[in-house]
Amino acid sequence: MVEAIWIVLGAVALVLIVLLVVWLVARSKGKIVLELTRFQFRPGEEIEGTLTLKLNKEVSAKNLDVGLVGLYKGRQYSQSSQGGISRRTQSGVAFQFKQPIDGEKVYPRGEMTYQFRLMIPRDLLYSGNDVMSGVIRSVQIMTGNISSIEWYVEGNLEMKGFNIRKRVRINIA
Repeated sequence: MVEAIWIVLGAVALVLIVLLVVWLVARSKGKIVLELTRFQFRPGEEIEGTLTLKLNKEVSAKNLDVGLVGLYKGRQYSQSSQGGISRRTQSGVAFQFKQPIDGEKVYPRGEMTYQFRLMIPRDLLYSGNDVMSGVIRSVQIMTGNISSIEWYVEGNLEMKGFNIRKRVRINIA
C-alpha cells in the first residue's frame, strides 16, 4: 500500500516537472500582450485592440494571428441506473475565427505592436429568433442539460515547437 502511494506521488511529481519545463521553454521565447478597448460586446459589434509581441530572442514563425474563440462547456445530469444522479461534462471549440496579422518570417528580438479589429458575426449567438433561442435554453435547463460558451480574443504566434499564445476573456451577450 505504501509503495503504491509513493508511485502515485512520483508520477504526479513527474507530470508537474514536465509541465514546468514546457512552460519555461515556451516563456523563454517571449510573450504576447493583448490590450482591448473594452470587454463587453454584442453580436455585430467590432472588437478593437492592440497585440504586442515581446520576443526574448529572434524566432522563425509561420504566422501571427488574432482571433475570436468560443469554448463550449456543457454538463448533462441524468438519473443513474443505481438511483443516484450522474453527471457528464463535455467541452470543445464552439466557434473559431482567425485573422492574420503578419506572415511567415523571422521575427526579431524586441517588441512589435499591431493594431487589430475583429467583427463579431451578427448571428453568433442565435440560430433563430430570440424567443425560440430562449425556449430552447429553457428546455435544456429543465432536462438537465446546462451549457455555456466562454468567449476569448486570442493572439497566436505559430512556430515550430511551442507557439506563443495569449487569451483574454470577453463577454458577448
